[in-house]
Amino acid sequence: MENQKTLFLLRHAEAEFVTGPGGDISRELSIRGQSQISRLAKLLKKNQIEFDSVLSSNAKRTQQSTEIVTQWVSAKKIHFLMELYEADPHQMLSIINQVGWEVDNLLVVGHNPTISALVSYLTEQEFISLQPGMIAKIEIHTGNWNEVGRGTGTLLEILQ
Repeated sequence: MENQKTLFLLRHAEAEFVTGPGGDISRELSIRGQSQISRLAKLLKKNQIEFDSVLSSNAKRTQQSTEIVTQWVSAKKIHFLMELYEADPHQMLSIINQVGWEVDNLLVVGHNPTISALVSYLTEQEFISLQPGMIAKIEIHTGNWNEVGRGTGTLLEILQ
């Protein structure tokens, strides 16, 4: 029998509005964003959340969000993927579908509107709008990531 799968979808914390020479991909977390994500990371630790794998966009703000979370919460593997930066919900789902069966708790760190749209798609709920630094915890009703799709999840909670 296969283990229960849980998907966590995290919208990066608040970022600076100013773009530097590197453009949007190089935007960093604001002071407020750093505080938001630290508070969330401490809450995840308090709830004894651990991740088998973390997939994060390679944008600076998502990398920083991932790094702060994983300072507090155990993560066995962390991957920063260029493909998640401008992914639409179907592209992000395709990446999730490639995750190995041995991963039970998966964290994906990305951007809106994709993260919010994917929560709605997987849970078949009205559009859910995750604010910066919010995470959705979704119970997956299939034993393999390659079977995850529309309506295969139940939204358990949203934390911030």
